[in-house]
Amino acid sequence: MLEGRSSGRDGAVFSGKLTRFTFFRLSVDPSRQGRGIGRSIIRWLEAWAAQNGKAALTCRVRMEMEANMRLYRSEGFVVTQEEIVQREGTTGIPTAHMRKTILLRICEKPSVTSKKKGHSRRGNAQLFGGD
Repeated sequence: MLEGRSSGRDGAVFSGKLTRFTFFRLSVDPSRQGRGIGRSIIRWLEAWAAQNGKAALTCRVRMEMEANMRLYRSEGFVVTQEEIVQREGTTGIPTAHMRKTILLRICEKPSVTSKKKGHSRRGNAQLFGGD
């Protein structure tokens, strides 16, 4: 499993599983919000996941954080599950599990014509992350 943690006040905690890349606690310092930092972090996480062959990017979001929910939806995430997380001293925290499928493309190398007339061979397929 891959794990990471931010060193400053902007960042995300993340974990790489076999087929998905999960992040949580993505945060941007309040004085720096509204500048695209959160969106940039999400896109960086997605690019990393795609480059490492992950089929999906997943996270959990407090549903009361409407701006966060809008941001994730605008980046292609969908709600896959809703739950009430029980925390001491609260009546429960409505939370959404969100997922974005990462488009992976198989690209073939161009055909190479051999010296024998009419024969061609293809190279191995390579996996690339989509946009």
